[in-house]
Amino acid sequence: MSQTPGTRGDLLRASAEGLPAVGGSARSPAMVVEHAVPPLPRALMDAESRFYRRRAWCLDAFPTVAEAIGRLREEISSLEGAQERWQIKEALVNVFLLSCAVADAVDDHLAGEGYDFSRVAAVVPVLRPLASAVERVLAVAGRRRARRLAGLQAWRCAWDAALQRFLQAWMAAGEHGAAAPAVGPAELAALLGREMPAELGARRTKVPAAFRTQDLTHHDVVEMAARFATAFPDRRRAILVVGLRTAGSYFAPLVRASLARGGYGDVTAVTLRPKKGIAPREQAAIARCGARGGLAIVVDEPAFTGNTLTRTVDGLRRAGVAGGDIVILMPVHPTWRDWNRGYECLPLASTAAVTLEPEAWHKRRRLEMESVGPQVEEYFRARGYAATTLVASPSAERFNRRLQHFSEEKFHTRLKRVYEVRLRDHEGRPETRYVLAKSVGWGWLGYHAFLAAEALADFVPPVLGLREGVLYTEWLPQKEPVSIPADRAALVGRAASYVAARVRSLRLETDPGPHLDARNQKGLELLATALSGAYGLKPVAV
Repeated sequence: MSQTPGTRGDLLRASAEGLPAVGGSARSPAMVVEHAVPPLPRALMDAESRFYRRRAWCLDAFPTVAEAIGRLREEISSLEGAQERWQIKEALVNVFLLSCAVADAVDDHLAGEGYDFSRVAAVVPVLRPLASAVERVLAVAGRRRARRLAGLQAWRCAWDAALQRFLQAWMAAGEHGAAAPAVGPAELAALLGREMPAELGARRTKVPAAFRTQDLTHHDVVEMAARFATAFPDRRRAILVVGLRTAGSYFAPLVRASLARGGYGDVTAVTLRPKKGIAPREQAAIARCGARGGLAIVVDEPAFTGNTLTRTVDGLRRAGVAGGDIVILMPVHPTWRDWNRGYECLPLASTAAVTLEPEAWHKRRRLEMESVGPQVEEYFRARGYAATTLVASPSAERFNRRLQHFSEEKFHTRLKRVYEVRLRDHEGRPETRYVLAKSVGWGWLGYHAFLAAEALADFVPPVLGLREGVLYTEWLPQKEPVSIPADRAALVGRAASYVAARVRSLRLETDPGPHLDARNQKGLELLATALSGAYGLKPVAV
């Protein structure tokens, strides 16, 4: 096994925790490097270790609502202490992420279980009367549920208002270079005192893939809002931001706050899950938009087939919004730029779309040499080096070509790049090393990569640190092709030790698996894919 990805299975295993593909110890004889410089010693910055260890709860990406509320209280409280600027920025991102996670779960709870029968009726017209009757019955049940949850609905409205004030203050502080907004977090904290229904408190929150695996940040959503403002400059028109849960629960509040700060005087928002139909509360918000001749902005994470967008636009039209008054606002994933070319998107042909291309994503800029340089310099300065310079070199480009060659181009593939670093110690002695910078998530949704690297230090390349969703590790050049060690028993034993170390140091207190959608639990599938190279077929590997 090798530190440099040697197979697609290596990349799959590594992508599960945001670490470089590894097998043996960074100091193991099995790793044959091209140069004589030994790997860096373990020397993580104390400030980073303390910060991320205090948030070890991040290893469970699916907290219950009650747990998420507890984490949110902690993040708000952490803003009051004296911290470094980067820590305050991280805590504010976490306040945003956790606030939206709570809102997303509350909206699901308020909506209850829903079903969309429109597609069935369209495919089998004879069932249309039956579908209509069932929908009427469900609508009555939905109204009764809404009356029973009126108190929670009132809290949700108050939460939305407080979140808007926090987001607008956060954006303003960022524009003026302030570390933290003057208002907002305390108001959110005050609302957390409400006792939630037991069923809601036990509900597992959902993970926004946009901020966990797709390399997006809140900066990208704000940029999308700015692009919308350029394309639709009328500030007097009513606007309804329609967020498609789960990602829409995070995108919609940001778009709404950004537009409000940009001078749009009448902006509201609603979130929904199109595949489960539109709940009465959501239907009412859409109907009001249509009655006023407002503009509906549909926001979501990158589209794959366009089916969800088509279903949403169809639902908006049936609820009274004219087709010409609907705008799609979303980022475009680098592996699926032709998202709207399939037959599924034919109904969207007349719908305007404002997109953010991958080249404009915030993390793309974060991985440019001008941005990486100062961060890498900070890490090596903390290790006692006097001078650090990143250079464009043939060796680094060769490593990047090989890294690209072995990387799967799928939705979960992360942004990453290798850099050559020229160092000089305080006695003037030169040294050349290589650093891998890899996107691992945004805010707390990426901290697991740091904690895993720290806990598995005997098995992974030396880690420099984690900042703004990018994990920095030493890249250990190896001879090509990488040979498998002759001592197979030692290799198997090393792999077993790695698994045992993961079990000991990265275990969860409770297993969220039984409460999650089985369709998204792909651990066995990833393992089978990794083993299929040896067994020939994935079914055999399973």
